[in-house]
Parts: sequence; C-alpha cells; structure tokens
Amino acid sequence: MGALYKCQSNYQCSESLIDLIISSGILYYFIMKAKLMFERNNGILLLIDQALCAISIFQMMLQVLYFMFAKSNIWLISLRSIGLVLELLICIILISVILEKEKHEQLFNAGRFGLLLIGLYWLYQGLNHYQESVYIIVEKQQISNLFMSFIGLMLSIVAFVFGFQCVHQLHQYKEYLKLDNKNDSFAHQLLKLETRIIQIKILKLSGLVQFGVQFCWDSLAYFLSSTTIECTRYFMPTTLSTVLIYSVLKLISLTTLPVAVFLVCYECNKEYFGINHNIWNFSRSHRSLKVLPDHEQLKYVEMSEIK
Repeated sequence: MGALYKCQSNYQCSESLIDLIISSGILYYFIMKAKLMFERNNGILLLIDQALCAISIFQMMLQVLYFMFAKSNIWLISLRSIGLVLELLICIILISVILEKEKHEQLFNAGRFGLLLIGLYWLYQGLNHYQESVYIIVEKQQISNLFMSFIGLMLSIVAFVFGFQCVHQLHQYKEYLKLDNKNDSFAHQLLKLETRIIQIKILKLSGLVQFGVQFCWDSLAYFLSSTTIECTRYFMPTTLSTVLIYSVLKLISLTTLPVAVFLVCYECNKEYFGINHNIWNFSRSHRSLKVLPDHEQLKYVEMSEIK
C-alpha cells in the first residue's frame, strides 16, 4: 500500500510496483480508447457516458500517482470518493432506464445532492486525515474506510436491484419484438437490445464486486484487529503470497468500476465506432442484417409498450 518511492520493505516495494505497472497499463488503454471514442462519437455516447469515461480516466491518473508518490491518506480517500461518484452515476443511469420521464428531473436532483454529499465528505475527511500516513492505519481511519465502503456497497445493491429490473424488462421487450418483427429494422433493434442487456449486466455487477471486496477487506481489518499495528498488517504485505493477494484485492477494490465503464462505453460499442471486431462475439448474421447506419446512437430502449 502506498507509494513506490516510500515503500519500507521489499515486499511493499514489489506490491507497489505491480500495482503501478497494471494501473499504468489500464490508464494507457483508457486514454487511447477515449481518444477514439470522442473523435468518432457521432452521438453514440450520451453526455453521462462521456462523464463516466472522463471520471474513470481521472481516477486512473490519480491511482498511478498514488502508487508512485503517495504518502498521505488523502490519496486513498480521494480514490474511494471517486468510486462512490461512479457508482452513484451508474445508479442514476439504471434507475432512469425504467423510471418515467416525468420523474427524471427529480432523479437528477437527487443525484446532484448525492454528489454534493460525497464532495463534502471528501473535503471533511481530507481536512482530518491529510497528515496521516498510508503506512499507519489508525482507528479513525479504519472507521472512515469502513463507512465509505459500506456506502459504496449500499449504492451497488441499489444499482443491482434496478439493473435486475432493467434486464427483466429488456428481455420482455425482446420477446415483444420477436412477436412483432414486421419492421425492417428488427435485426438491428435485436442487436441493440442484446448489447444493452450486456451493458446493464456489467454495470449492475461491477459495483458489487468492487465495493463487496472493499467492504469485506475493511471489515476484516477492523473487527479482527485490536491495535493499529495489527490492522496495518492486513494492508501491508509481509510475504510473497500476500504481495500477490493484496495486489489483486487492491486493484479489484479500486479499478473494477472504471474498467466496467470502458467495457460498456467502448468494447460494447466497438462496431459503432467503426471497428468490426467485437469482444462480445455477436454472430455475423446479425451484423449483415442491419439496415440502419452504424453511427446511429445506441439510445436507452423505450419500453412503454410493456409497462
């Protein structure tokens, strides 16, 4: 945990180096794909999609700096706060899919209020913990970490519940299209639905993975340790096996959401950015039957017929 140049043992240096290399690789991938997406957007990505991509890139930049130079706990607090922002935006997206348009403004206002609370909490924690070292985890820092991971877990559960409802309704709409497939754009609509279902599944599960790992790790450290030294051992590797385990856990607990965002925004939309090879391996027959232009926006599916 913490910066490479401040590591206090070979094991800590090894863990920081692994995290730095992987985070740098992910950041490079994000920048290259974001450049491609923004150059060829043509309405494919909505404003909130672009915001998610920008926030994900910013988090990975901060994460790379964290593994290189961090010595204050404010770095980790900032990374966790950005994770909460991403999860809150994902909640807004998933809820808006099934919520009536008349209530969207209320939803967005609630989202703005949530972002304000996260910002105020980050400011409060930053002022109180900016002098604390990432290598010494005191009790109030344990409580802060546990609280943030708990809030993230609650948000991810909300996203999962609404995501489950979205997928259910999309499957219903898919069956509706199959029964009423007189429209020439049926195959294209079916492909859009399949893509949207995959995207929603990724979004609803990614938060559970990230904050589930984060919360379990924080809980384990808090409830099974009685002193600061014991708690710190749950985050500082002391053997080769803990180097690998902590590296994996740390990357999962910080990077799952940003990676999920780019899977949804870029990988699921490769074909619409002019790239023919899609990692989801939709059959070529679906591609060949499309009658609408590739640059048409993948809008959220209207499901008024089945409500």
